[in-house]
Amino acid sequence: AQVTRRLEMLTIGLGLLWAVLDTAALRIQDRTTREALIAYPALVMSLCMFAAPLSNILHVVRKRDCASINRGFLVMQVLNCLMWSTYGVVTHDPTI
Repeated sequence: AQVTRRLEMLTIGLGLLWAVLDTAALRIQDRTTREALIAYPALVMSLCMFAAPLSNILHVVRKRDCASINRGFLVMQVLNCLMWSTYGVVTHDPTI
């Protein structure tokens, strides 16, 4: 529970940081710098989102029971990744 709380707080903090950087990026004329200010914090937030279920992994391994894994969240993560991958292929932008 404590690990989950830390990850939640980290995600909220990164979300606020991303919002500030996103607002600041609107004032920057250089496209590469502007994209980096938006993309890198979003990447870190995404990694935190994907790491959040890992806080349950010890419980799952010890009890040999995956009931604590939120299947809805898992399905939405897979669909999200599939949609972004499809978008990257369609737009010929593999970095998406």
